[in-house]
Amino acid sequence: MIPPLYLTVPLPLYTAMVVYYHLIAPRFETEKQRAYLLSTLSASVMSCISLPFLWTYVTSGFGGMYAVGQEGWMGILAEIGVIIFGVYLFGKSPFFAGVIYADCIADVSICTGFQWWD
Repeated sequence: MIPPLYLTVPLPLYTAMVVYYHLIAPRFETEKQRAYLLSTLSASVMSCISLPFLWTYVTSGFGGMYAVGQEGWMGILAEIGVIIFGVYLFGKSPFFAGVIYADCIADVSICTGFQWWD
């Protein structure tokens, strides 16, 4: 029996995000620039994941998109998309992810992004 995706994907995905951040972050000079690395990665991945759903919506409407998105490869893609976004939010949280958070959000203001505390 194969374990569900929500049990097997988050930890390796989180580890990949931490590795990605620590490999790419040194190439950017300011903390404000580094603050957007994970946001850009997440937005890019989520945009790519949404393309099949957008095409189905344009060709079949909302009802068709909903029906197709519940099963088959699009159902799996939807589940993976939810997991990716959840891990991204977890990675941006100061309460759970000090490894990423402490490095990338220290100098972000309301104009350039969000800040959890002053």
